[in-house]
Amino acid sequence: MKPLYLQLYSLRDLPDYREVAKLTAGMGYDGVELAGGYEVVPAAERRALYDKLGLECIGAHTGLADVEAEIAYIKAMGGKYLVLPYAEMKTREQVMAIAAKLNNAAKLAAKHGITVGYHNHHHEFEKVDGEYILDILLANTDKSVFCQLDVFWVAYAGLDVYEYMKKQSGRVGMIHIKEISKDGKRENVVVGEGAFDWHRLVNEARAAGAKEFIVEQEEYPIPPIESCAKDYEFLSTIV
Repeated sequence: MKPLYLQLYSLRDLPDYREVAKLTAGMGYDGVELAGGYEVVPAAERRALYDKLGLECIGAHTGLADVEAEIAYIKAMGGKYLVLPYAEMKTREQVMAIAAKLNNAAKLAAKHGITVGYHNHHHEFEKVDGEYILDILLANTDKSVFCQLDVFWVAYAGLDVYEYMKKQSGRVGMIHIKEISKDGKRENVVVGEGAFDWHRLVNEARAAGAKEFIVEQEEYPIPPIESCAKDYEFLSTIV
């Protein structure tokens, strides 16, 4: 089984990072992806706890507002990735500005062995001049800048997830695992209880170049801790 990580936004309502770390390790996850605001805890302090629990910090969602500081933090944590989790893009000019931001961050991060990516929501599948915004973004970023494909939002936007992964094969560096309901309501449900064929999705994601798999539970049909635990229980036999 490959490592399976938890995006800590999934447990955002728990204020104590120590409790979150212990719960995450106890569920069986191999590591975490940090959510925004992580820098309030010194990297050395956080890493000492993670090392004790056997958790890997794979990277972080970050705004790339202070790239050098963000790189330093993730490097100190032993992480490999910095991901921009959202950007407003409605015009080609806005897309090109974000592409430039990602390219600059990627150039700086590469010096430290860290790779930069972009995480989609559904608005990146609106079209500008007949092209999906995400396609324009990827076409104008360095090949090292990967797409952290959130499959829930691809399906939410009405696209075929499997076909989109094939279309962007080679740029899908990791998958955000998030389940979508099969009742047409487009709700985020527990993994394995929705519309995706996860055996197929994981296999095709790997074929498209995905190296990492990160669980994100954004909505809670059952309590957050139970949701994340059930996600792991289901996925541990697949990933």
